[in-house]
Amino acid sequence: MKYANIICDDYLSQLTAHLSLDSCHLSQNSPNIYIPKNDPNFLFWTLITLACSYKLNFIDEKNKLKKHYVKRNDGSAYTLFATLENTFDLNYNPNLYNTSGIHTLTFNGFQKCSVRACNTFYDNRIHDCYRILKRKFVYLYCYIIGKITKEQITSFPYNGLLEHALLIPRYDIPSYLTNDYETNMIVTTLTLDDLLNTLPPIPKHFSSLNYELGNKLFKISKSQYPEHKQGLCRAFYQNALASPDILTRVLQISLKNGLLKPLSECQKKTVNMIMFSDVLPIP
Repeated sequence: MKYANIICDDYLSQLTAHLSLDSCHLSQNSPNIYIPKNDPNFLFWTLITLACSYKLNFIDEKNKLKKHYVKRNDGSAYTLFATLENTFDLNYNPNLYNTSGIHTLTFNGFQKCSVRACNTFYDNRIHDCYRILKRKFVYLYCYIIGKITKEQITSFPYNGLLEHALLIPRYDIPSYLTNDYETNMIVTTLTLDDLLNTLPPIPKHFSSLNYELGNKLFKISKSQYPEHKQGLCRAFYQNALASPDILTRVLQISLKNGLLKPLSECQKKTVNMIMFSDVLPIP
């Protein structure tokens, strides 16, 4: 928890202060972002996930891993290896720290729309949900731009938008009694890079913390790798602070200290999912 606590103390405090500034591009009334119910807590869950997953990447991981790839006869390049089974017991509940990492979803024929999403212990989505949701994201985008009408939402296949809470009734009444819906997912017209650039810079000392943590994880794990693959093992931990394990601990600490508030059952269906679009939903 040491490194997750440092991230919370030294960076997330800056992030919360930044979001309270009138000049912030991510305020509730910003023309660049749509926040369901104008709930800053819901936005903050997503921003913490994006910041921890992207801004804490200090090394171009793909290029570092490529030197361990082997050229294959079919022209492809990759590496194969096996690890030994763990021989130590865990003193915590691993389910708390399971995460899918960031999924990037793009859609054929819809170049102006993409989704970044991450599963953690704190949502109520199934593990392989994006196989199901990918088509639903396209329907949501079509609804936002007006290609799908309110009257179509309760009919197959668009009723999946209600089933997965991508759309919810605008008022607190059953969906079959209304044809007025609102988007239950964060949507922004900023690019991912522009969104990340609105967040405060990472403290300079985090680079040395990243190296320190990577070394510790390598020393713990290297015995599980064949000797000739230990360089690959080291490469796996070069962005240790940005690992899903650290992210989930940051979320756990933030929830415990009140920086994050508990989510409603409806919010758990779409938390840590953000759509990048050329159009925002109508509030």
